[in-house]
Amino acid sequence: MESLRIPAADGLVLDAVGDGPQDGEVVLLLHGFPQTSWSWRGVWPSLVEAGFRVVAPDQRGYSPDARP
Repeated sequence: MESLRIPAADGLVLDAVGDGPQDGEVVLLLHGFPQTSWSWRGVWPSLVEAGFRVVAPDQRGYSPDARP
């Protein structure tokens, strides 16, 4: 598992968690309210074992550098 920083609109930066093979097909896991990327911790190990590249960002308002 690795920490990622994803540039977004209006100069905001989203923090994210990435895992799995760099060349794997990407699965983007988006959380709802009021969860964070950590809410996917029970799901992403199975996706990584299946060969997927998993990216789970903390959406706007949840990342320290992406708060209004």
